[in-house]
Amino acid sequence: GLSAGTAAMIIGLVLVAMSALVRGGVGIGTLLAPILGGIIIDLALPLIPTVHGLALQIAACTFGTVVMMLGGAFITQANFGVGGMDGLMRGLSRKTNAPLGHVRLAMEATLLLCGLLLGSKAGIGTLITALLVGHSYQFWIRLLSQEKILFATGASTAAIQPEVAVLAN
Repeated sequence: GLSAGTAAMIIGLVLVAMSALVRGGVGIGTLLAPILGGIIIDLALPLIPTVHGLALQIAACTFGTVVMMLGGAFITQANFGVGGMDGLMRGLSRKTNAPLGHVRLAMEATLLLCGLLLGSKAGIGTLITALLVGHSYQFWIRLLSQEKILFATGASTAAIQPEVAVLAN
């Protein structure tokens, strides 16, 4: 079968296409993220130790999710485009006027339900990720937007990056 990295690449590129359809913000980072991400997944997976014990697994999953969304927020703030899921989330947020965190939670819940209906299993890590992804991204976007305000000379977030000001509800 496919490696985890190759599967992530394929899914990522499909999400990029969906993001483009809802005008979620496609840039060089949007195209590079699934390709480089897939390669990195295949290279890194053998190096990552297995975490034992439920408490450590929950902590690792929580920490990893929050850090992953910090990376997504950095890409967004750098104006290199966004990842496929992030672009789809942003486009749907813009179209529905709903906060990013709520839109992403609905997206993750929908994907979780689809996976369960297709016979997949879901564990506590799946639930943690589904609950944290959108709100973590929204938190980091807000924080990084504030940092731009601090270092810009009197400019507001809207003046710096209008999309982020609207999406950081």
